[in-house]
Amino acid sequence: MPQNTVDLSRRFLRGAALIVIVLAVAKAISIYAIGRLDDAATRFTLRRIEHLLVVLIIAVIVIGVIFVNWYTALISVGIGSVIVGLAVQTPMTSFLGWIYILIRRPYQVGDRIQIEDATGDVIDVSYFDTTLWEFGGKYLSTDHPSGRIIKFPNSKVLSVMVFNYSWPLFPYIWNEIKFYIAYDSDLEFVSRTMQKITEEEIGEEMMERGGSISRIAGQNAGGRTRSKRTPACYLSRQ
Repeated sequence: MPQNTVDLSRRFLRGAALIVIVLAVAKAISIYAIGRLDDAATRFTLRRIEHLLVVLIIAVIVIGVIFVNWYTALISVGIGSVIVGLAVQTPMTSFLGWIYILIRRPYQVGDRIQIEDATGDVIDVSYFDTTLWEFGGKYLSTDHPSGRIIKFPNSKVLSVMVFNYSWPLFPYIWNEIKFYIAYDSDLEFVSRTMQKITEEEIGEEMMERGGSISRIAGQNAGGRTRSKRTPACYLSRQ
């Protein structure tokens, strides 16, 4: 058997063994390390990163098997990357958007967000796009699921504002309930009663969450920012 064929066979066997080892290690990490995390969103993100790393490592192994000379291999990969990058510029921008999402975390799986005209819960963040389970929409006047799925490229987060309604330290938004009373009503009694009822229902939890957001806002704004820590009742004449 020619020596070249023997060397090629050895490289293929060595490459196959390395790929099996990489897949086995990745599977073990996925089950025994990532699988034991409590946060589902963190598990989802780490598995996506793990899959990407596995693909890159296997690609390096395959290149090492095919090309004996690493210098030639690197030149070939570099030229190919330039050509592919120019051909798929938009997907590459979306991939950079995925990296931005991982690092800056404008949202993660499970968050409710609004981006441009789309509002919904994030159910998937892939390498190139994000999937929302729409809430509300043009067919509904409430915040119920519409049944529609919205997909947008990850590159959107690099150029438009993202509104996140699920910030872990304060996963709520202030809501205002308007109601009308007669002009001759006892305004002091109405205000006192509304304040008492709302404090009984949500006062303790609001104090806890409001304290967290006040401390963070105060640190970021040099102590000049304050946030309400208790429900409030405002009266106005119309």
